[in-house]
Amino acid sequence: MNLFLLSLLLAVSILIILFKLFGRTNTLRYHTAVDAVAMIGVPILALGSFNGLVVSIYSGILISALLSGLRYYYKIEEDPLRDIFCVTSSPASP
Repeated sequence: MNLFLLSLLLAVSILIILFKLFGRTNTLRYHTAVDAVAMIGVPILALGSFNGLVVSIYSGILISALLSGLRYYYKIEEDPLRDIFCVTSSPASP
């Protein structure tokens, strides 16, 4: 329970810092890049201990969930970076 509470506090504090730096609309519009940095960058910072690694992985998952919920609540349009981060398969042309 303590790890989950710490990860929730970490996720909310990271989102508050991002909202102050880039604004709510820009942070939510580029949620794919924020998700990638949160899921890869934050655990790299906590490689020293197992508890830190677990907290950072949980916070990355919570950041993804919070960003998705906030995008739905504020009705933010599609992510401009989606084509870069999302791989789609297209049928071969004849």
